[in-house]
Amino acid sequence: MRQPTILAGGPVREAKGELFEVWSKCIHAQERVEIDLSYEVDKGYTPGDIHDTHIWRHDAIERVAASRQRFLDRFAESDYDKLLFVDDDLLLSTDTAATLEQQMQYHRADIAYGVFWTVWQNGSPPLPQVWDEHPYGFRDPELMTRLNNRETMIVHGGGACTMLSKRAAELCRYHPRITSLPMGQMWQGEDRTFALCAEVHGLKQIAVSSPRIIHLYSPAMRTPDMIRLGLRMAGYNNED
Repeated sequence: MRQPTILAGGPVREAKGELFEVWSKCIHAQERVEIDLSYEVDKGYTPGDIHDTHIWRHDAIERVAASRQRFLDRFAESDYDKLLFVDDDLLLSTDTAATLEQQMQYHRADIAYGVFWTVWQNGSPPLPQVWDEHPYGFRDPELMTRLNNRETMIVHGGGACTMLSKRAAELCRYHPRITSLPMGQMWQGEDRTFALCAEVHGLKQIAVSSPRIIHLYSPAMRTPDMIRLGLRMAGYNNED
């Protein structure tokens, strides 16, 4: 049986250092798929940018949205079966890509988000990076419990670890963004534009919570010791 072919990657802060090495290692280690890594260095990255905080500056949103759209266009014209966007501060368990692809097939979905939990604001509890009510809300009171129980469920948006079909690439865009959306932190990201495009075209979006995905969301979590801990949490042995 032919293995699915995946184009994976996205914008990165830099193509060097331990974080980049373990990020690329996790992508190359994906099992039961044929996967190729591609990335584009975000030359406009500066400390305090969206990679280090959850505060989105307008110029940063535009850069990331345009970069993702270039990947989307390349994928649409390629022979790959799926595109997997992976933010460069995520560590993926080896079954992530195959599980997302299988769940897309089973649920007849065009978009799948690998779920991870993170602290989005100081003092707040960890939350998933998916939502079922725009711009970033939870209509289903059981959503977080179900995700904690590793269920796959229909959502209306997400990001950071996103698998897309050719149909999604042909119908939806990250850039140019929808400029008529309300101003405000949770409406202005490129993922919101893409998720709304998917809604308009009636594409099913699912959240897949079974793979182990670790988010090293702050500089304090990107020390060598924390990176090694993240790899162990994602299922890698020290010898891997």
